[in-house]
Amino acid sequence: MKVLYLHQYFCTPSMPGGTRSYEIATALVSRGHKVVMITSDVSPQPPYRRRWRRSTEGGIEVHWYGLPYSNKLSNGKRLARFLEFAVASMFYTMRFRPNIIYATSTPLTIAIPAIILAAAKRCRLVFEVRDAWPTVPIALGELRSKMAIVSARCLERLAYAWSSHVITLSPDMTSDIRSRCPRTMPITTVPNGCDPAFNISSFPKLVGDGKASNRHAHFSTLLYAGTLGRVNDIDYLVALANELKVNDIPARIVIYGDGKERQRLISESQRLRLSADWLVVRDPVPKSEMPAIFAAATLGISTVLNVPELFANSANKVFDSLAAGRPVLINHEGWLASLLRDTKAGMVLSLDPAFAALQISQLISDPGRLAMMQVAARSLSMSRFARESQTAVVAGILESLHTAKTDSISARKLLSAA
Repeated sequence: MKVLYLHQYFCTPSMPGGTRSYEIATALVSRGHKVVMITSDVSPQPPYRRRWRRSTEGGIEVHWYGLPYSNKLSNGKRLARFLEFAVASMFYTMRFRPNIIYATSTPLTIAIPAIILAAAKRCRLVFEVRDAWPTVPIALGELRSKMAIVSARCLERLAYAWSSHVITLSPDMTSDIRSRCPRTMPITTVPNGCDPAFNISSFPKLVGDGKASNRHAHFSTLLYAGTLGRVNDIDYLVALANELKVNDIPARIVIYGDGKERQRLISESQRLRLSADWLVVRDPVPKSEMPAIFAAATLGISTVLNVPELFANSANKVFDSLAAGRPVLINHEGWLASLLRDTKAGMVLSLDPAFAALQISQLISDPGRLAMMQVAARSLSMSRFARESQTAVVAGILESLHTAKTDSISARKLLSAA
């Protein structure tokens, strides 16, 4: 089976960022399939700016389009980058003849080349919904004009209509898009998986930047590893760190990430005089280095704005934390909140940073409870979110679609011959 995989922001383990597509693609390769990845190089080196280059990553044939990108760009410039990649890949992919197209959003514009190629090559399309687009941009006011909203909704419906199967990353996403899919459309929920590489008990690498005072050397560490964008509610993180400081709670927040809100995060922490004893901000590191960092933490933390449309998220940082046996703290409701409450693998923090700091204080001062949550976190990662099982589900869907198409073609040939 030949799979053409469209993912604008594909990452390998040597790069910062989520590696879901890499894991799915390598799983397909290990099962004997050919995978061609179409993606962008967000930091292209001359002479590859606005040009294509090719490499092989873990057995995947990867084609990179040199298109500079940063979460720090304005909404207008980001949209322009999305559309440019859609157009560039639409023409470039015409040289391939796949059996299956696998397209993953965000951005939703990835559906443009996916639909056109599926129609031109008469092959099946599997569409993966990573974030509830355009529901989230509409809720956040990033899509405001009636024309923009109608256009985005039309593209979304077209993506579903042309798909043979839709994959979502959470049950809440599945519920959200079911009303906009054809009734007969099969939808499968495949959340992000937990990497077995995170199951390591101790590392020499420590979290932090070495500037914390000796008095705070044994503080508990709340690790945030991910994008620092508008949706991630950095104001909550800063306010929480300030409450830890004001109440002299022996815990600090360590952040590995970048994004549009990073500088404001640093400025706010300086305004509140939050030293490295309370808040540390570090640059992103390759995914391959993250197991050591998570293992050195006490708890993981994932935050979003108090906007219901964001509660359906399936953040990588949550599953990386679980895989490392680190309980997860979140500040929102939704399927993850229900999961953590039911399994005791983490805790839902109050939206009031002062009360949230008290919740954290009570947790870290109870070693027995914390140890039980660690066991629950690790158990959950192995029982429900093992990466090998997750990738096998996706591979099975693609293989069944390919087999069904082959059988259909064979039947048509027999009828023609008769």
